[in-house]
Amino acid sequence: MQDLHNYTVGGTIHVIVNNQIAFTTSPNRGRSAVYCSDLAKAIDAPILHVNADSLEDVTFAFEVAAEYR
Repeated sequence: MQDLHNYTVGGTIHVIVNNQIAFTTSPNRGRSAVYCSDLAKAIDAPILHVNADSLEDVTFAFEVAAEYR
């Protein structure tokens, strides 16, 4: 759909916040990679890891992502 006239969005921004999947299991059994965002490496997407407790850093990361998009 993204290649159809009037349907392009110019890209999307995916946000992962406070991801605690498998935080009660050992890392080698709970996930297949170190970070949940490692899947984005398969499509060569940029990944920004930011401390969500720092609003300035989050704002900066969103500005960088929006400009890249």
